Amino acid sequence: VDKETTEKRRQEAADAVPPVYAFNANVFPNTEEKIREFFNAGRELLKKRVTAQSKANFLTQVFEIYGLEIPAEILDAFIKYEFSTAVEENLINLIGKISMNFIITSKNLFLRGEQQKGLTVITSEGTESSLNVSGILDIKEAKEKLNDEVKKLDLPQAEKALLQALSALFISQNIFYDQVETQAKQEQARASEEDIFYTIKKGKVIVRKGDEVSQEARKQIEIINQNLRSIP
Repeated sequence: VDKETTEKRRQEAADAVPPVYAFNANVFPNTEEKIREFFNAGRELLKKRVTAQSKANFLTQVFEIYGLEIPAEILDAFIKYEFSTAVEENLINLIGKISMNFIITSKNLFLRGEQQKGLTVITSEGTESSLNVSGILDIKEAKEKLNDEVKKLDLPQAEKALLQALSALFISQNIFYDQVETQAKQEQARASEEDIFYTIKKGKVIVRKGDEVSQEARKQIEIINQNLRSIP
């Protein structure tokens, strides 16, 4: 066995494996739940007289509970629409449509050769998709795609603007790098490479007395010694 060449081939096979990402199917259901809770909290706000202080308290509560930083002008728009169920359902439908895509926070986070090798996305059902980077959306691209969807809706412009502003807050990454699965596929690729054998013909002169020993001759001598040591 030519161990050096065999190891080189196996390493090349492992290096060629695209990084594996896992699709988290719970991201959208969790987002939908967050949206519904947000709207319910907004309706609770409207049950009492809305003041500057109550609005400030609401924004603080929303940030602490949901991690959302909502501009004051967006909240005023919500209050104007009375946190309507129509806006709520439109928002959920829009986020659901965009979330059917594979989304990552930023393509600048592709640091494992994804641009050259592509990537594999595995769903919770075990379905695998081999994709180029162009087949993945980052948050910025997802927002642009969502804005295009909003424009298609037959709604007043003010409501469209509200949906565009709010939906951007709820778009989330739904694929995540899976180091364990990537390493498993790399090991599979290594194991699929068979041993490379180095053949030295019987009677071949490898090096003569006084000759300079070349790298090739040294390699052949090492292989012969390995075989001699393996003889019982």
